[in-house]
Amino acid sequence: MNLINGSVRAAVAAVLLVSFGTNARADILVYTFDEVISGDTPGGTPPWATLTIEDMGPNVVDLTLTHNVSSAEGQFLTELDLSLTSIPGDIVVSEPLDPLLEGQPVFGDNLFTNAGFQFDVRIEFVNAPPDARFFPGLSATIELMGTGLDSSSFTTATQEGEPTDLFALLHIQGIPPNDGSGKLGGNPVPEPSALATLICLLPLLALRRRR
Repeated sequence: MNLINGSVRAAVAAVLLVSFGTNARADILVYTFDEVISGDTPGGTPPWATLTIEDMGPNVVDLTLTHNVSSAEGQFLTELDLSLTSIPGDIVVSEPLDPLLEGQPVFGDNLFTNAGFQFDVRIEFVNAPPDARFFPGLSATIELMGTGLDSSSFTTATQEGEPTDLFALLHIQGIPPNDGSGKLGGNPVPEPSALATLICLLPLLALRRRR
């Protein structure tokens, strides 16, 4: 019985490890913003936002940030910070820019400190006029190009702050009832194949508990 328990737990750990390792090399990387790192807790139901990073070809990636409809009405996104494994020297942003962006994204090694964490990329979104803000139900897409750039470039975690495995930070404002604001952490989503494996292992864990 102890052997079964140990084997199942080891298998679960292995699936998670392979999941994130595989996800890091996949054509599509997904982060969900469902954790409050600092500030107020947004209204609505998490995840409040989702970031999809997709390889569009050699050295080209699309970043699509969606403010989920489960977020409370009136809340809006103003800033996204990310880390890169390395910053290509020739990195550029395709134009025209998405109308939700407030200017060009900015890049620099550990250039930005936010909520005690260091990041390499900052993307800001429109704050004024109010009717142009990044409200629930909207999405913004940014295309980046640079030598060696792909979705796996965005799988490095910040080395400062707690938790140390923070990959992305999103600023949300207009939180009711007093127009508060909060910083949300982005968590990686395991691939469907890994989730299916975990589901298959759950009955074994339940059987062990009944014994």
